[in-house]
Amino acid sequence: MIPVYTSYLTPKDYGTLELLTLVSIVLSTVLALRMSSGMTRFYVKYKTMEERNRLVSTLLTFIIGLAIVSGIALSFNSSFFSRLVFESDIYSSFFIFIFITLSFELVNSVAFTYLRIIEKSLIFIIISIIQMVLGLSMNIFFIVVKEWGVQGILYSMVISNGVVCLILMAITFKRVKFSFHPGMLKPLIKFGLPLIPAGMLIFILNMGDRFLMNRLADLTVVGLYALGYKFGGLLSTFIGGPFLSIWAPKRVEIYENRANKDEIFVRVFKYFTFALALIGLAISVLIRDVLQIIAAPEYWQAYRVVPFIVLGYIFYNLYYFVDIGFYIKNKTYWYLIINAVAAVVNIGLNLLLIPRWGAMGAAVVTAISFAVCTFFAFLVSRRYYKINYDLLALIKLVVVIVLFYVAGVSFTTHNIFIDLSVKLVLIAGAPVTLYLIGYFDAKEVSYFSNFLQNRWRALRPRPSGAK
Repeated sequence: MIPVYTSYLTPKDYGTLELLTLVSIVLSTVLALRMSSGMTRFYVKYKTMEERNRLVSTLLTFIIGLAIVSGIALSFNSSFFSRLVFESDIYSSFFIFIFITLSFELVNSVAFTYLRIIEKSLIFIIISIIQMVLGLSMNIFFIVVKEWGVQGILYSMVISNGVVCLILMAITFKRVKFSFHPGMLKPLIKFGLPLIPAGMLIFILNMGDRFLMNRLADLTVVGLYALGYKFGGLLSTFIGGPFLSIWAPKRVEIYENRANKDEIFVRVFKYFTFALALIGLAISVLIRDVLQIIAAPEYWQAYRVVPFIVLGYIFYNLYYFVDIGFYIKNKTYWYLIINAVAAVVNIGLNLLLIPRWGAMGAAVVTAISFAVCTFFAFLVSRRYYKINYDLLALIKLVVVIVLFYVAGVSFTTHNIFIDLSVKLVLIAGAPVTLYLIGYFDAKEVSYFSNFLQNRWRALRPRPSGAK
């Protein structure tokens, strides 16, 4: 949608939409009580399917009631939020749409988490595609045809999330049956409560800089930064988000049931880091040329913040890998402590650098803040469960990625298609170089080779009459 947004919305409109969305995220973090995280943690603790179904049904019923009550209450106070964020009442109607969407999203988050836990990836994908197609078509209709701007996007959000909410409720209750057992909520709330302030602090680290920019700069700067941030966030869209959504419940199972868990964690970390670094390299090297193709000229300078946002998101995703020690021991208060330290660093540096460097200052602070999270999470986690990660492989990865990044951003012929072609070749050369310098060990190379051979045999046409 970026070509449409940048053609039909001004940077100021884009900044407005960004701040509206961020308010929804803040409220979602508080209202959801981090119940989905609790369900992920405790689902495997119940041994019978009947108990597990009761847990899901109880949680979903509770969230539906909470969503209805909170949606109504927030809508009655839309003017307050408009004045708080924009210092004006003119956006009150926009906030009503945001609050309705929020109610649907609270329910959707629980149902989607349930599908991930039971590994129903096909159903998850189908519903996600329905939501995407519906959202895209509604966006195009309201923005391009009706020319309703930001209001059209909000209409689209309400419709797409509402339809998906009905589908998810029907599927989930069909599988688990309706029941409500208040006693099951207590451990979920106990587990999730420390995560609420921790989640709020993560919000400050992720998105609080937009509110500071709105005060220290203007909505146009917010819009440009938000666009660049979206591209940096693709790292989580492509790699971090899909992986961590499965990894959260899976690593508990591995820790409790696998004798070779140490080897598994080390190897998964190595390849997760490799995937993050490679996709991050591609985004950072290609972003300037991509923006010139798909975005209006007034948005092109957004490319400057992307490499720092990418670096920040590499640390952000690794944070939720190296935290394994205190996660599996249910020491969730450490998230609050770590996030609080990083948030103080974030706010202090933003107040210092945004007035001087604008969006670039905020981007640099994002990278530093998430690096602080990952570093402290690694140190704390080792107190509960010590994992000896492959440090030499990590050093090789960092050196190669940095060298290829410098080569990629330095190359230019002022012909956008030649530049893109050469940069794609450079990106492809990074894993080849890692192979040549021994990043992949013999066991990994052998496994990957056998995997390719088996896939090749499966794809080759069989001789006539062969069984």
